[in-house]
Amino acid sequence: MIKKIEEILNSIQGNVLSLYFEDSLFEKMNIINKNIISFITMDEFNQNKKIKKIKTSKFRKKIGKKKNDHLFYNVDNDKNLVKVADIVYISKNVYLCGNKDLSLKKLEKFKRYKIKYEIVEIKKEAIIKIDLSKARNNYFKDKFFSLFDTSEKLYNLITDILTA
Repeated sequence: MIKKIEEILNSIQGNVLSLYFEDSLFEKMNIINKNIISFITMDEFNQNKKIKKIKTSKFRKKIGKKKNDHLFYNVDNDKNLVKVADIVYISKNVYLCGNKDLSLKKLEKFKRYKIKYEIVEIKKEAIIKIDLSKARNNYFKDKFFSLFDTSEKLYNLITDILTA
């Protein structure tokens, strides 16, 4: 999968943001692409390792609306610090990398918006390219989905308690 990510990074242009990847992973890669304007990692937002959530306003102000061309998202290390609505707000293309099942589960949340996606399977892992250029945020829609996700987590928690 690392070779495929390296191929993608060598073929894209614009601003790149990585979420939940180790910084050393990108340093080890042989990236010879001169068309990448800036490369931002998660550590620039999360200076304190004990932080539970990244503030939406801080995240959106730092990046800006649709200013980020490509976002690499590692679903294996996903801590749910960044909401899907924020990712749709800041990015034009998202690459979900990692376990195939987790990637497809995360893809379901992106399908709420008007998206196009391609799946590249590599053994038990997958890279899903999501085109968010036509996706739009709506305040009420985002609040509804946030409430829906919270109720789903609460339901799963209650069922886990009852079955244990």
